[in-house]
Amino acid sequence: MPLLLQDVVFADGPAIANIHTSAFFDDPFQQALFPNMSFEKQLAGMNDRWPSDFGDSSLFWKKVVDTESGEIAGYSKWAFGFTDAGGVREGRGDIPDDVELKISSTSEGRDDAFAEDFAKKVTEVRNRVLGERPQLPWATELADEKGLTCWIQGSPAAVALYKKFGFKVEGEIVSMCRDMDGVKAPHVSTLMMRLQKTEEL
Repeated sequence: MPLLLQDVVFADGPAIANIHTSAFFDDPFQQALFPNMSFEKQLAGMNDRWPSDFGDSSLFWKKVVDTESGEIAGYSKWAFGFTDAGGVREGRGDIPDDVELKISSTSEGRDDAFAEDFAKKVTEVRNRVLGERPQLPWATELADEKGLTCWIQGSPAAVALYKKFGFKVEGEIVSMCRDMDGVKAPHVSTLMMRLQKTEEL
């Protein structure tokens, strides 16, 4: 399956929503964030938010396309803080004029207390430490070229892959979550950083 890295276009929204919901629906963290919400409802929520998410000019979206089938095999979204390294997204891009862009709001059905506690923990760790799919080589090459420090929040399964690209573990956030059967278990999010090329010398 030859893969190709491309920019996401507005019409990719339903495919991206399906990939995201399929990948995370059974995840205990997702279940804690959206308790008792069906797959279909989570998918509908992502589709409803897509115009606002894609219309956010601070985000850059990439997709990995299977060149044999033409299907999207994966996606990523990137934010470049305090730099123009990712370029500048102007206006609405290819969003049709009849699509209303709303200010992104809290997802319906989300457990806000759980989400806010998790976001607070991420901020605390970030402040303290001030597969090969095509997204990581693209991002790390850009970071090296522009002299940027990269920060990523990864699942336990992805840590080994991120380490191959020079990311180092800076901390972990452990959240107690209930799975679909109501069993309470820890969910670990690993916070990793890759220093600027000049900082490593």
